[in-house]
Amino acid sequence: MQPNPPVDPIRTNYFDIIEDVDKWANRLFLLGALLSIASTFIPETRYPAAFSWVQIFFLVTVLGLFVIDLAVKLYLSPRAANARAQDFLSHAYGQNLATTRTQGYYNNNAQPGMHKIAAQTFENSLFTKEISRSMFKRQIPWVAAYVAIFAVGLACRDTPITLWCASAQVLFGEQIIVRFTRLWWLRARAERIFGELQQLYFTPPNGVVFDTIAMDAYTRYETSKSAAGITLSSKIYEELNPQLTLEWDRLRGIYGIP
Repeated sequence: MQPNPPVDPIRTNYFDIIEDVDKWANRLFLLGALLSIASTFIPETRYPAAFSWVQIFFLVTVLGLFVIDLAVKLYLSPRAANARAQDFLSHAYGQNLATTRTQGYYNNNAQPGMHKIAAQTFENSLFTKEISRSMFKRQIPWVAAYVAIFAVGLACRDTPITLWCASAQVLFGEQIIVRFTRLWWLRARAERIFGELQQLYFTPPNGVVFDTIAMDAYTRYETSKSAAGITLSSKIYEELNPQLTLEWDRLRGIYGIP
């Protein structure tokens, strides 16, 4: 166990609510998927009232997901990203851009400025690639199960076309294949940035070259997080934090990062 675990009010004040909203979005998505599939088994001519109610509830889930998606993408995520960026730059330059600051979140004693930006981005990319890798692995069985069920349905010639369409809508919706792909993409981007920063510290250039590479890595890391739209799991972070902190300390020793 870490003797002094990091204090991260940014996670508590800004990112935890996104995780909670994502859980509600997943529940709505599951309900909508069940309603969409159920509607294919209800003959409209025989049970018009039941068919209508199923469609109404399905419409409510769709509208709910639409509102949640807008709230996350246009308000909650940008607000959280701004708070994290202000904290990052506050530590990098020794300034107070925000009243809420993390403690023990960035572990290095590099000189303020680009050297600290490079070290913090190096540490961030390590944590992001490993946490996203763990999240990706844990989703593989679920995605494989959905794909297998869909494939079996396609293989059965007696499966109604309406059921195929409903299943395809569920499988290729935002919450399964698309999210799975975005998570894989984020892991790959973080891993690439981590590798580039390893090379930067392995043969560190001087002056403006180092600054340019460090800033490029930082901006690509931030834009990758924004484009992926994935909130890293706080549960997995807490599980991996002790071993990743040890790994970061080992890397600091190898590459001479204060």
